[in-house]
Amino acid sequence: MRKVRNRIVRVLLIETAAPDRPGSMQRYADLIALALSTEPAIQVSRLSIAPTAAALRKYPRRLRMLVHHATIAWGAIRRLKPTDADIFHLIDGSHGYVARWLPRGRSVVTVHDVIPYLQARRRFPVASPSWSARWLIHTGLRALRHATRIMSDSAATAQDLIAAESSLVGRVTVVPLAVPPTMLPENGVALPGWSERRLQDRPYILHLGNNGFYKNRAGVVRIFERIRQLTKCRLILAGPPPDEFILSTIRERNLENEIDVVIDPDDSQIRSLYAMARLLLFPSYYEGFGWPPLEAMAWGCPVVCSRGGSLPEVVGNAALTADVDDEPELSAHCIRVLSDQTIADQLVAAGHIQVRQFSLERFRHHLLGVYRGLV
Repeated sequence: MRKVRNRIVRVLLIETAAPDRPGSMQRYADLIALALSTEPAIQVSRLSIAPTAAALRKYPRRLRMLVHHATIAWGAIRRLKPTDADIFHLIDGSHGYVARWLPRGRSVVTVHDVIPYLQARRRFPVASPSWSARWLIHTGLRALRHATRIMSDSAATAQDLIAAESSLVGRVTVVPLAVPPTMLPENGVALPGWSERRLQDRPYILHLGNNGFYKNRAGVVRIFERIRQLTKCRLILAGPPPDEFILSTIRERNLENEIDVVIDPDDSQIRSLYAMARLLLFPSYYEGFGWPPLEAMAWGCPVVCSRGGSLPEVVGNAALTADVDDEPELSAHCIRVLSDQTIADQLVAAGHIQVRQFSLERFRHHLLGVYRGLV
């Protein structure tokens, strides 16, 4: 990469997620910092302009979203202008309105997905966002015109983004994510074989996700109900505590004793879950990228997933897939994996190959390609 000024290119990562609540956006910023850590000509710094979750809890629930966005907007106005950097990288396009305060010609925004916009367009079987949410969605999309370059995690997101905001044609670059090295087995580690996973005392199917409608946790429960009599497996839901809708779905099907919940597991716990799961079930309505299928593959865990959003790009031919609404087919895929060791072994072998396409080196190469256009 061409060096500037004092032979150093200064990249500022602008963060808009609550700094005291680790999540995917912090993980993404960590990934960028790690990918660029071997580039002596690049200096990465990070600036959070978001309120903390603890600060937001001081406000009534109905006002928290308003305070969140108002704080970010004020932070962008007050803190970005005096900041000296060569590249300003807003890492979460869901706060795209920040782009209007970024320096012209030196800004890049990563858009991970446009799920709220698609929800407003009634692409999913859920209610449209509120009027105020729709206003914020469209304001953010329009403001992306101010960014010099746009990055998306997948071709699916890029296509949906351009359909939503045609002025971005020619300015969107697909930069597929890497599997975070912290989620990969260490070299030389022997992964549990299929028999070891199958013969453990309480074999399980794993789902990793949150309560957002697009993760389709209720669909996971319904699919599990279809296959539980034939699998002798339990289901583990890993992530935030299930909301009342998910809990009622479980109760209605009398599955309370067959489903375990692992609340907010850390990376070590997630790795352990992948290592012994008989399969990862991931029937999302939409994913802008979707790390869990790749992480599961890295740990030798077969994957059954939907074709929502980017998932076909991510899993390739290394998973069994079906449309998200075709729960009978997704159930049949699960039974095939759980009952046929040959199929399971084929998926495991294909998964190890697929993961290699999402290396840190490849991510760095694409990222530097975007940055070169700005410097």
